[in-house]
Amino acid sequence: METKMTERVPDTGVMWPRRRLLKAGSVVAISQLACPLAQAELGKKGARLVVGFVAGGAGDNLARTLALDLQALYPAGLIVDNRPGASGRLAIDALRVADPDGNTLLYSPSALLTITPHAVKAGNFKPLDALKPIAAVSRQDFALVVSGKSKLTNVAELVEKAKEDSSFATYGTAGAGTPQHLIGHLLAKATGAPLVHAPYKGGAAALQDTLAGHTPICIAAVSQQLLGFAADGRLRILAVSGQKRSSFLPSVPTFIQQGFASICVEDWSGVLAPAKTPAEVVTKLAKRLSEITGSTLYADALAKSGQEVLSDGPAAYTERLRNESARWAPIVKDAGFSLDS
Repeated sequence: METKMTERVPDTGVMWPRRRLLKAGSVVAISQLACPLAQAELGKKGARLVVGFVAGGAGDNLARTLALDLQALYPAGLIVDNRPGASGRLAIDALRVADPDGNTLLYSPSALLTITPHAVKAGNFKPLDALKPIAAVSRQDFALVVSGKSKLTNVAELVEKAKEDSSFATYGTAGAGTPQHLIGHLLAKATGAPLVHAPYKGGAAALQDTLAGHTPICIAAVSQQLLGFAADGRLRILAVSGQKRSSFLPSVPTFIQQGFASICVEDWSGVLAPAKTPAEVVTKLAKRLSEITGSTLYADALAKSGQEVLSDGPAAYTERLRNESARWAPIVKDAGFSLDS
């Protein structure tokens, strides 16, 4: 007959089998191991704001502005960690392996999260499953641009010109898989114009080739550089891609206003954390980011990059990302390009 060994649990007077006590002790030990991660205090160690582009560009500058404004939550310091390459996937990978304690964050444009995953077949790239959206903090429109010497004044005239003259059908963008690329694809689908995509290594290079007359059309992010070229007559902006007219270009109609309802494309940047970041940490970060986006200084900093304030909390930002990802999936498939190589 098996003899069950028992011990008295202190302060209860109840006799428990030793085997059960050992199991209970294991549960306690495991929970104690888990507690430091779950209860990690925000800012008690050096923190990082990861970005998927090189230092010195407009996106990097805005990330650094945010990092400065977030410093109050990080007494041990917050640095911007540039992880360019692989169409932004290296930045996502840095978040995958980071502790979910709020001390490693990602600053990202929406295209990386809603377009790129559908153009990457290898590696099961699903960033929205690996990340917790905290706040959307800015939005940016795109513009359909031609040389200032051109006689074209609207989208319909450009489409007609591209159909008549194949040498006028090429449009330059910041690269494959960008919103600019897909705006051109949507315009070609909507009109039957034989538009040909010419991807560049960055938007500045694409603009320069349109200025020089090498590429007749450019689809570019609204930026202070673009606004300057338009103001001095070197470039002409025929349309903007947002739901409404850009505050920087109030006289330029949208694609929608010109009869192209399928072309409504905005990019918005936001801050995200690893997926398992505790809710209380997300709430604290979201509150601080809401304060930042409500400040005049932040709005002024965005304006210098041609961007406008957007202030979505965790729920609204998550919904926005999910909806946009679902929208882009069939468009990317139809465009037939891949970012795997």
